[in-house]
Amino acid sequence: SRMASLRIPFRASDGVELALHRVSSAQFGHHKPVVLLPGMFCDHAFFLQRGRGLAYFLAQERGLDVYVVQRRIKGFFHEIVELDVPAAIAAVVRDSGSAELILGGFSLCDFCI
Repeated sequence: SRMASLRIPFRASDGVELALHRVSSAQFGHHKPVVLLPGMFCDHAFFLQRGRGLAYFLAQERGLDVYVVQRRIKGFFHEIVELDVPAAIAAVVRDSGSAELILGGFSLCDFCI
């Protein structure tokens, strides 16, 4: 199936320029869009991984429309949660036209040995 990838710029509520990376399949259906948020110790590339990451799997294998958040690199956790995430969700709602979405995240903070 044919894959499409698009970079969508948006601004956090404090004006910081960020982006969404939208990955979708030509077989896009009427599913809720999926928003993937990277953890503190990784970035958007974790979900993209040169066309082999989770975003591409969900789009290609499940026909989902996936948005990966490129959050601020420097800053505090509360800035990401309070400023980046709400702005990213609003940008996904605007772009997708869907008021409902699925939010997924990843963090090594919960990793235990």
